[in-house]
Amino acid sequence: MKAPWGWTVVAQGGGRDNPAEDNIYVYKRDCPATGLAADLAPFTHATKALAVRAGKRGEYAYKR
Repeated sequence: MKAPWGWTVVAQGGGRDNPAEDNIYVYKRDCPATGLAADLAPFTHATKALAVRAGKRGEYAYKR
């Protein structure tokens, strides 16, 4: 599934030593990951599936 500005992945802790145990959240970007949001660009993906896979590898923007 595509979103106009991509999908950003974040995680809620759980797997402190094992990212596979983290709760992954992905959300549609409602603006580009540029300017003040440029730090999110490496964690923003073209599709939801790509974002979820990155999150399961432990590649997410931050823990909330």
